[in-house]
Parts: sequence; C-alpha cells; structure tokens
Amino acid sequence: MFHRVYELTPKIVPYWQGETYRPLLTSMIPRALYANKPLENVGSRFGYRYGILKKASSQTSLNLPWITEMLANYGVLGVLVGMSLVGTFLAFMERIFNAQSRSDSEFAFGATLMMFVVYP
Repeated sequence: MFHRVYELTPKIVPYWQGETYRPLLTSMIPRALYANKPLENVGSRFGYRYGILKKASSQTSLNLPWITEMLANYGVLGVLVGMSLVGTFLAFMERIFNAQSRSDSEFAFGATLMMFVVYP
C-alpha cells in the first residue's frame, strides 16, 4: 500500500491535506450528543481513491497504517515530520510508564494504556 500511495500521490491522486485526521476531533463525542457526527470511513475512501477497492462502500474497508496515512496526507515530508512526532510521543510515554522506579501496578496501567495508543 505504501508503495502504491508513493507512486500515485500527488501526480494522479492529490494529497488529502490532513482530511483523514478530522475524525480525531469528534471521535470521542457520542452520536447521541452529536447526531450529525461525520462517519469514520477513511479506510473505505482510501481503498476506493487508490483503486484498491472497486467501489466506494460502507461495507468494505482497509486498515490504513499511520505511515501510509501520513504519506497520503502530506507526502514524504509529512512522513518524516509525523514519524518524528510519533516517535517522540512514544518515547515520552515509555519514559513515564516504563521507568524502573514504577511499581508493578503502575507498569500494568501504563502497558494497558499504551496498548490502546499503539495497537491501532
């Protein structure tokens, strides 16, 4: 996928200019409070936009890795800056939750928290 995005963007497919990050602003708000909340369908739109999926659908989606998403949004410079920021954030979180002075329960809490941050 990364190579396909690299080959097609921006010559054939224009950069997304951060559009895929918009749902981060509203994802924590329940639909009961925000009825017109935008759908999180980036995986489907990405697949259709790059010709991996044959039609736009809410039934089919692709996992969009962080690094590929950064490339599709901002190009190579976006990957360099984005991965530097992600690496700095993860190093900071590791320093907080994985220090030798932490108790077992603090480590377990930190590992659980980081799972939700890193796994997706």
